[in-house]
Amino acid sequence: MTYRYVTVDTPWQTRRSHAAGGVPGMFGGTIDALLNLQALHGHVVAAWEARGGVRGSAFRDQFLEGYKGTRKPAPEGYGPAVEELMEILPAFGITQAWCEAEADDVAATIAREWPGPHLLYCVDKDWLQLIDEEVHALRMGKLITLENFGEVKVDGYDGFTPDMLTGYLTLAGDNTDCIPGLPKVGKKRAMDILRACPGFVDLMLAGHGSAARAELAAGHATLVQWASVAEEHMEILKASYEAVTLYTLDLEVVEAAPDPGKAVDWLHRHDLGHLAERASEMQEDEHPEATEEDPDGDLPW
Repeated sequence: MTYRYVTVDTPWQTRRSHAAGGVPGMFGGTIDALLNLQALHGHVVAAWEARGGVRGSAFRDQFLEGYKGTRKPAPEGYGPAVEELMEILPAFGITQAWCEAEADDVAATIAREWPGPHLLYCVDKDWLQLIDEEVHALRMGKLITLENFGEVKVDGYDGFTPDMLTGYLTLAGDNTDCIPGLPKVGKKRAMDILRACPGFVDLMLAGHGSAARAELAAGHATLVQWASVAEEHMEILKASYEAVTLYTLDLEVVEAAPDPGKAVDWLHRHDLGHLAERASEMQEDEHPEATEEDPDGDLPW
């Protein structure tokens, strides 16, 4: 989130070459967004990539060589700024979590394993794979639920389900992340294939060969052609699928420790006094009540 939402002065730029904001922009943009979420929804968890100089995207190198290989290195000073931000966020009442992989996998783990409901605040289409009855998303100012998921546009197309989105990302690939997708398919044809057979990718990965082709032919004759392409390029299909899949992993968690005084002092030191009033009004989250599933009331919530 920090690298995408920064504003203010240069010299930093996002990967889409929008003007970014260096440390002041990152601090101000991140704290502003988190305080807004906190005021509206209560408890907030910030999801981070791996720490300690480990590249979170390296986790997917085991599935796909060159994953995100064309990404430029983060700007000078970005790493230390992230560490400082992570040190202060507990004082703002923000819980933080990270894992050996990417923030996407942190979100996936929380969505699947922590008691819900959950609201994902994201711009990344990959996170939309997690939507279910207890997991909603706020993306580009729009609330996304299972009920309106079919209206969500991805690459200009709608009519998706969360599972279908995983298949789409596998077939179409993603140039930004260096995910190849199935050769000769592309975005439009991927959507056509999945509209005809939403479970196409799962069917091919199951490896039933001629039986799979017969099942596809019964539903849509032209799918047999793409089944043959998938069989020919099965290693690429599998690698793309594993790269777009979101994983459930062990998390490192730092719980919120609200300290308005410390938070306000930090804001003034960084010329972010305009956020001080909101920070001083934050309230400490109540401890979760014990439940049958969590008799001690000590699970992350």
